[in-house]
Amino acid sequence: MKKVVFGGILILSGVMLLGIVYIPSSIYCKSLSSWTNPKGMYAIQELGMTFPYRLSIILLIVGIVIGFLGCFEDSIRKLKSSYNKG
Repeated sequence: MKKVVFGGILILSGVMLLGIVYIPSSIYCKSLSSWTNPKGMYAIQELGMTFPYRLSIILLIVGIVIGFLGCFEDSIRKLKSSYNKG
């Protein structure tokens, strides 16, 4: 249960940080006269938000993994014990 809650907190933190990165970059994109490839990443780089962007993606991925491990912890233990017996 603790892993599920911790995973949920990490997911929530990642989503909030991703929103904090995307809102200013979308406001900045209004003032751009031309687009570059990839379109949104230019604004994120121009505003200096590549570290928070990458950190938010890492938080999301780690939160999902920890949450799933917490949900299926009993099943994983049963599989390990049956594998070790056989």
